[in-house]
Amino acid sequence: SGTTGIPKGVKIRRKGINNFIDYYVNKYDMHNDSTFGLFSSIGFDVGAIRSICAPIYVGASLDIIPNDIRLNIDKLNKHFIDKGVTHTTLPTQVARMFINEIESTSLKVLNTGGEKLGDIVYATDYSFIDSYGPTECCVSVCDIEVKDKMDSSSIGHLFTNTKGYIFAGKQTADGYLNRPKETAASFVKNPFDSNEEYGVMYRTGDLVRILEDGTFAIVGRRDSQVKIRGNRVELGEVESVIMNIDLVENVTVQTADNNGNNELVAYVVVSDDEFEGNLRELVCDYVAKRKPDYMIPSYVVRLD
Repeated sequence: SGTTGIPKGVKIRRKGINNFIDYYVNKYDMHNDSTFGLFSSIGFDVGAIRSICAPIYVGASLDIIPNDIRLNIDKLNKHFIDKGVTHTTLPTQVARMFINEIESTSLKVLNTGGEKLGDIVYATDYSFIDSYGPTECCVSVCDIEVKDKMDSSSIGHLFTNTKGYIFAGKQTADGYLNRPKETAASFVKNPFDSNEEYGVMYRTGDLVRILEDGTFAIVGRRDSQVKIRGNRVELGEVESVIMNIDLVENVTVQTADNNGNNELVAYVVVSDDEFEGNLRELVCDYVAKRKPDYMIPSYVVRLD
């Protein structure tokens, strides 16, 4: 769980994986001569499912990208060419750099997702795909060729065998292994369809509208959840940790845009007016011992 750092245990179903992979390999022409480049950690749903299961499904090759070149765009592309990588998935900010800096590559399909892509201008001879979906619905349930977007907020059309209310269908998980109360709140009976294949809906928490071309578009969230480096983070969760520091009297955690990236900023009121220590170090070290690194504030601002 990106929100708490404690595993929820999303109970993905085999038919959800089959549906997701069948859609992907057919739409993006993946076959036994293809090579998928594994960029993501296998602990991340994209890495564990699309990157590994798709090659198995069609008898393609899997190339594991070395850690030391993952953020060097030129070396990354050279690796793609040397290994004949045809398909891969990159985090939003890495994909943006790749699109802007690389002119010639072996790629046929580049997928991204997890964060807002925003406006982007590019000219490539391969497909650049923006995907959307929660882990609870098996990686992603919408996608769109970026050049086909009528608005930067568009996340595309639904996959096959998926209905959006939003969302229900074969790819919806069976709930959380470790969170029965959250399962009851988030996985609800679908009142709109009597077909048992669409009997359960997952509440994503995203606010969505439908554009004139029929694609879904993200408007925002109905809670205080944000995306930090592709991970879901509840701002209140970070605040509650910081409030446990003895010196802290009050805190609010907000996001700030840093060249298209969300960064966490903690605004802190301390109880000791005489405190002259390093507040940022104190807060960040405390959070680091209790939460994943993406939940550590990038900035700490002391307020009166």
